[in-house]
Amino acid sequence: MKPHRSSIASDTWRRPRIQPALRLIGALGTLAWAGSAAAAVQLYGALDGFIQYSNNAGQASTRLLSGGASTSRWGITGDEDLGGGLHADFRLESGFNLMSGSPQNASSMYNREANVSIGSHEWGTVKLGKQYPALPPEWTDPFLSVGQLSPFASSALATRDLGNGATAVQARVNGAISYQTPDFGGLNTTFLYAPRNAADAGPAIGNTGFVTSYTRGELVVSGSYNAVWAPTSQVPGGPQDSPRTDVVMASALYTMGATLGSLSYTLLRPTTPGSHTAQTLSLGAVWQQGPHVIRTGAAFRNVSGQSNHAIGALLGYDYQFSKLTGLYARIGGFKNSGLSALSFGSDPIAAAGVSPIVFALGFRQKF
Repeated sequence: MKPHRSSIASDTWRRPRIQPALRLIGALGTLAWAGSAAAAVQLYGALDGFIQYSNNAGQASTRLLSGGASTSRWGITGDEDLGGGLHADFRLESGFNLMSGSPQNASSMYNREANVSIGSHEWGTVKLGKQYPALPPEWTDPFLSVGQLSPFASSALATRDLGNGATAVQARVNGAISYQTPDFGGLNTTFLYAPRNAADAGPAIGNTGFVTSYTRGELVVSGSYNAVWAPTSQVPGGPQDSPRTDVVMASALYTMGATLGSLSYTLLRPTTPGSHTAQTLSLGAVWQQGPHVIRTGAAFRNVSGQSNHAIGALLGYDYQFSKLTGLYARIGGFKNSGLSALSFGSDPIAAAGVSPIVFALGFRQKF
């Protein structure tokens, strides 16, 4: 844009006798070209703060925290119609702590998403950059997979007690390329590839995976598989010796009037010798009537070859003043056995066998 305007100014200076009407026509033409070429850009975000009471290993505490119902964040998204059904899009999204104003990730400004894509309804979409992994939709979880307060998010991808080299799918995948197919009668698939690290030239965790979803009426079913490699910093022999973890997920979502029911299954299977396999079964439901929303979710996790298992549950109520603004309350906890040490992200624990409980009251505003 700037070089084009500069050339017009230079040409006008060299030929001052051009009639004012012609100069006006040229300026209007430039503005029209600029308007047609510009992408539609939108600023969006969410501000979410809550107060939490917890009892963890006999220690009671009350804290003010950020991101109980959704991560506090801001982002910029844009799209451009390229004609012929083709469109280009971009998204930059950054998370932050509402209580301190500090970034969620000090080393990455756009820690949640940073990508560009091009595609069409006929040919599908190719996306490059930091993006969501190839997993079932987050709304399979009634608490939207927010790690601060969600039994599913705290259980399904936990690897702490699975042995050395066990690695979960990243919440966002760095340096990835993905392709989403067109919709074929309610069926679509997304393939994702992120190369493993080689001499610090790529992401620390390599990821290859796909997710397939099928929608028919009120039913949505999804299945995914991801092969995830451990960070090379944990592997003395380099990327070629990096252990792999297989992650399999399946989910179903069904709408019954004002109620949304969900079921999901997750399998984490590290390939490192001596490691353990974890299985998680999750159930959830969301009921909405006017401004009132009731959410409930439970997760059961078991680790093979060990006596440790855990059950987590959470009950939530939301009151929506509008589509953008609402209050919420949450109460729940985990029952850990053996070496299991699961808890909500807002109340982490370090000791195995502890059974924490939490109560939270929060306020969220989107824009």
